Amino acid sequence: MERIRSSTDQGYYLPHQAVVRESSLTTKLRVVFDASAKTTTGISLNDILMVGPTIQDGIFTLIVRFRQHPFVLSSDIEKMYRQFWVYPEDRKYQKILWRYSTDEPLRTYQLKTVTYGTSAAPFLAVRCLKKLAEDEGSLFRITAKALKNDVYVDDLLTGAGSVKDAKQLRDQLKRLAKRGGLRLCKWISNSQEVINDLPDCSNQTSLKLDPDHATKTLGVSWNSQEDMLIFEVDSVPEQELISKRVMLSQIAKLYDPLGLLAPVIIYAKIKMQQLWKTTTKWDDLVPPEILSPWRQYQKQLHLLSHWKIPRSVQDPGADELQLHGFADAERAYGACIYLRSTRGDEYHSTLLCAKSRVAPIKNLSMPRLELCATVLLANLYKNVTNSFSLKVSKTGFWSDSTITLNRISPSPHEYKTFVANRIAEIQDLTPVTSWKYVSSKENPADFISRGQLPQEFIHNTHWKNGPEWVTKAESNWHNHSPENIDDLENERKGNTVLTAVTGKHKFDLWTLFSSLPKLLRVTAYCFRFI
Repeated sequence: MERIRSSTDQGYYLPHQAVVRESSLTTKLRVVFDASAKTTTGISLNDILMVGPTIQDGIFTLIVRFRQHPFVLSSDIEKMYRQFWVYPEDRKYQKILWRYSTDEPLRTYQLKTVTYGTSAAPFLAVRCLKKLAEDEGSLFRITAKALKNDVYVDDLLTGAGSVKDAKQLRDQLKRLAKRGGLRLCKWISNSQEVINDLPDCSNQTSLKLDPDHATKTLGVSWNSQEDMLIFEVDSVPEQELISKRVMLSQIAKLYDPLGLLAPVIIYAKIKMQQLWKTTTKWDDLVPPEILSPWRQYQKQLHLLSHWKIPRSVQDPGADELQLHGFADAERAYGACIYLRSTRGDEYHSTLLCAKSRVAPIKNLSMPRLELCATVLLANLYKNVTNSFSLKVSKTGFWSDSTITLNRISPSPHEYKTFVANRIAEIQDLTPVTSWKYVSSKENPADFISRGQLPQEFIHNTHWKNGPEWVTKAESNWHNHSPENIDDLENERKGNTVLTAVTGKHKFDLWTLFSSLPKLLRVTAYCFRFI
């Protein structure tokens, strides 16, 4: 920041305060600026700033991409926002009052760099990173791609196929960042060999993958020593009085971007929907029939701290990779995708991601809900393929609804609007020939549709690894073809036939004129004559 000696009233003063974060390893004391504070005009700086578009991939895409590398490394861009200058003429909108001791008078300063707390700050900082990658891309091609695609806010999550490649990527990232005046610090890797010669490597063994983990009850983390994705659960305080507002607040603190705990989280959302149907007001007490299972759910939530899943889904020596997605619906509907790797006669399957939705309060028939589940799976598959760079040789989509499987193949125009729109979307996103039947007992998405309590979930190997037959040779798979059954819901469009009948009338005067005023005049003359 720089001191301003002029007394001009132009610009904006930023209120600010200190925030202490004991959990931070580097900067425990942070300054928070409030650019949303209203001035005497009733307008704040954030009210008139353009926020800018989102130009970074979402956290879902980033973590899916993070799971595909055998060797990974994470780093933090030190004080990223403060490394980029603000145009000199715009600095007057970042003025603060400051003094270094209570003995000094207050003086006016203006901040020269991008400031956290202004609505445009995230876009400006990220855009500078993108520009750095574009300008230096010719010298650091692979590294520039990682800087573009593998950064979320100021956290870098990237990787390579070998230790040698990971070290080379690390060194080039440091050189590329240095060209932009940036410093990468707090390095973490699943291989100590990748970072053991770095002076600024972190002694952390767990990295939180939630950008706002301070407000979460449950958040996903990566344990670098075990190379596992784990879930850290904060204790939920016992509350004698639980209302709809409290219950919804606690559900909102469950953070699971990949849907790895979908059966557990959807259980809580189903209870919330049951509460919603009772028309209970926001601050009324939860009825006993919902409160009892909710307290049981809260008491078991800490058990998720013992559940973990491998971070890497790729076997470096795999001969073939396949994606298999499953969909199901009941009280809720959901989809999950597994990556199957083959090495010789060995087969391995790991849960990659999942999505869940509570069934709408408006009653939908089971075939329609099953169709919604298949649409959810098709969209999830699209998101995964957009994030993945691994070569997948085969894709399979599985459902236990024979009605839905029979609806997917015909042309959408044969069905009514609700079904036709969803069939068109499925056919657009997935190959129709890849949809197959699986029994309900072998469908892992069934756990999403019903929900599970944490105690039952942590022992569920079926959810973590998929059906048993996925880990066997394809010759041992049960090839069930769905039966061609009648659509009992009558969702197909009926045929409409229009018939034009021409009749002769004694008085056909209106067929002789194309103008209504002329017809009225002629008719009036006729009546006058009569």
